[in-house]
Amino acid sequence: MKRNVGKFCGLIFAALIFLSGLSIAIGSPIFAQEKVGPSFNVGVLGTFSGTSAAWGLTLKYSTQAVAEMYNRKGGFVMDGVRYPIKVLAEDDKFDTKLARSGAEKLIFRDKLKYIIGPVTSPTCAGAQVVTEPAKVIMIGYGFNKALYLPQNPHTIFAMVAPFQSAPILYKFLMEKHNAKTLSLVAKNYDGALKTREWCTEAANKLGLKIVSAKETYESDTVDFFPVMGSVVKANPDIIDLTSPGPGDAAMAAKAARQLGYKGIICMQTGGDLKTFKEIAGNYAEGMICIGGATMPSIRTPYMNELMDIYKKIAGEWNEESATKIYPLEMILETIRVAGVKAFEDTEAFRAAMPKVAYKNPYIQGSPIMKYVGKEEFGQANQIGVPVVYVQVQGDKFEVIAVKSLEK
Repeated sequence: MKRNVGKFCGLIFAALIFLSGLSIAIGSPIFAQEKVGPSFNVGVLGTFSGTSAAWGLTLKYSTQAVAEMYNRKGGFVMDGVRYPIKVLAEDDKFDTKLARSGAEKLIFRDKLKYIIGPVTSPTCAGAQVVTEPAKVIMIGYGFNKALYLPQNPHTIFAMVAPFQSAPILYKFLMEKHNAKTLSLVAKNYDGALKTREWCTEAANKLGLKIVSAKETYESDTVDFFPVMGSVVKANPDIIDLTSPGPGDAAMAAKAARQLGYKGIICMQTGGDLKTFKEIAGNYAEGMICIGGATMPSIRTPYMNELMDIYKKIAGEWNEESATKIYPLEMILETIRVAGVKAFEDTEAFRAAMPKVAYKNPYIQGSPIMKYVGKEEFGQANQIGVPVVYVQVQGDKFEVIAVKSLEK
């Protein structure tokens, strides 16, 4: 009797193992119903070296992480076919000539129709000379408005510009911290100088007094005491570093604090907490920058999964990536609306852009993702990412303001 019971239990156990294995097998991509098509290749063109490397590297790692999210599920599914996603990257080293040659390689050598990046206005302009004539979609991070005007129909703005975000931040600081005076500092290149102009306009409209706005620094600056010394003397309530690289921002903030500045230090671009801490240490406390969907209070399980994948690719999460996770997702959602022809036909992609509207997968509350920018650029070719400002508090960023662009 005992032998029969044991035999019966053994059969039951074996059956359970078989059914479990069958369930896993059926759920795996190997047994998926969809056919597997060719890979969908997308390019990343950015600055992967130098003081602005965090911008380019986080763009690359973020794009790779989003691609891996899809690839773990067998790829991007269209009309019953799974398309694995492959990311090809080129380093422009913050050089306009290399940005142009990088775009040429991705377009003519690799036959790509979609490029994410570059990450600054000059490098975007360098690449755009190639992408627009080739009718290749370029999703850039340069702040220069001219990049996204109607004469450049294939260029899409990837984030929120200072002329959109600065008024939000200044108003918040005036109301929350009773700020009345402002100093502006800019890196000596077109993107940052344009940002300074927009910050000036925003401050003037709000009645925020500008006490200094002439200080600039070169891209290879490592000693910020001469620059910040002049700014600190004016003792403004706010020092806006406009659009620096994370390394520049950290060095500038450290110099300002060591010179005795006690006020608010902010920037109109994304920040990198690790870079801030490594360079400025405790002097980074209170720095304000653009953030994203990664704060525990607002992120979704999908965002948690993406962050885990990112950490495996890059070694650790980087808050700068919060501004870089949207382009590939937006490309895929637009292709989903346009149909498979948009893999190669960017005109079909453009025609579908006004119809795109989907729930933001990264932020709780499911705000709607769509193309905006009609009022600013004369065409809706801006990804409507949420405006999230974060502040260094201890060893982490904390959200201080969130807003969405509607038009």
